[in-house]
Amino acid sequence: MRILLSGLLLLCLSSCATHNPYAKFGVKGAKVFTSDGDWSAPAGVTTVEVLGRGGSGGGAGGGSGYFMSGSGGGGASREIRIVSVIPGTTYHITIGAAGRGGQGDNTGGGAPGENGGTSSFGSLASFSGAGGGRPGTENKPPGGKGVGGGGDGGVMGFPGEASSTASGGGPSGGGGAGDGNGGDGSTGSDHNGRNGVNGGGGGGGGRQVLSGNNLGPAGHGGDGTAGRIELRW
Repeated sequence: MRILLSGLLLLCLSSCATHNPYAKFGVKGAKVFTSDGDWSAPAGVTTVEVLGRGGSGGGAGGGSGYFMSGSGGGGASREIRIVSVIPGTTYHITIGAAGRGGQGDNTGGGAPGENGGTSSFGSLASFSGAGGGRPGTENKPPGGKGVGGGGDGGVMGFPGEASSTASGGGPSGGGGAGDGNGGDGSTGSDHNGRNGVNGGGGGGGGRQVLSGNNLGPAGHGGDGTAGRIELRW
């Protein structure tokens, strides 16, 4: 009986390994793209695993008055696509641009953060960019929307949302987390938002302060990060 059970266990393990759809990828090769480029499918390769993310969003700039701190940009986390390719065919890879942070404005509302750009593997797979933060021309403007499991940017006075792998940027108006942490929003007398890291959104810029504590001009929003695509076959 013990021998029979051991044999069944080995058969199950062998079957599970054989039918794991991800086990075979990366055995023959892998390539990472952080800028636009081309890839030709090698002989015998008909299926590719594409791990990609778009650009993350930039934080919004701060404005001149109360409730005019910018919100954080959204984070971008990687997603997985399995696609069929034709050996010998060349595919173009596009990497989504980082969302730039919005400029602070001491005479009105700050500029919005830019949305992150879309990354793509030919026409076979695409990965949307995250949303940019909103300027503080309204009470607690919403943060940029995260994509692929990335967190949303934080509103004025709040941190960005976390993802499953990283933390959102600290208040006020932190960037949403992506594969990496979101940038911190304005703190104390430093009214500029920080840049995101590895898919994290940029932090929002703080408002202009003319009296009391933490004096300083309206801060600029932090930048998001560019997208990324990894191919495994």
